[in-house]
Amino acid sequence: MADEVRVAVAANFRATLAQLVETYTATSGHQVIVSAGSTGKLYAQLMNGAPYDVLLAADTERPKLLEQNNLAVAGSRFTYAMGRLMLCGNDLDTADVSRWLRGPTVRKIALANPRHAPYGQAAVQALAELQLQDQVNDKLIRGENISQALQFLLTGNADAAFIARSQRPAYEGPCVDIGNQPVVQQAVLMNAAPATTAFRDFLIGIEATRIIAAAGYDVPVAKQQLTESD
Repeated sequence: MADEVRVAVAANFRATLAQLVETYTATSGHQVIVSAGSTGKLYAQLMNGAPYDVLLAADTERPKLLEQNNLAVAGSRFTYAMGRLMLCGNDLDTADVSRWLRGPTVRKIALANPRHAPYGQAAVQALAELQLQDQVNDKLIRGENISQALQFLLTGNADAAFIARSQRPAYEGPCVDIGNQPVVQQAVLMNAAPATTAFRDFLIGIEATRIIAAAGYDVPVAKQQLTESD
């Protein structure tokens, strides 16, 4: 019997989820209703009773808090992807990113709002690692989420942007990986309905793993699963 699964997804994973949903609906018959946004805002909606069945967050903190507050199924958290942060810009100097960001050609630097978006937090951390947080603070413009940060760059409203590696195909200019740590993205189930658990099983399966890895994410079980399936 076909059913609906309501999935709240972090903005960075929206395009990848669209590919997953296409495969899943074709094979399962279930329908997937997607709502995308920053992890922080989706979490706030869930805390206020939003009727999502699954949260695909861009961090580990919010899924854990939902479990701790007895709003999610205990023990249902799992890491579905590990993303990477990239810095992009039309005349990006990949040999000396720090000098380029400080320079006069970079007037606006876009990032996701770190209050709501884990990739925004990762961008702030990357600037700290470069010891640039004070030197470029007046250049920063904050999007609601990582998708808006990319849009600022694409529309010319920013000269540089911190984006997710999975968004790289949308930008034709130069980019460079930045930041020392991956962005660990966890999912959590809000209920144990058959359609919800079936979607979880699909996400951790080999077919979904291939799609997620091809989109530019590291997947915790990818090597083992893909090797076993070959």
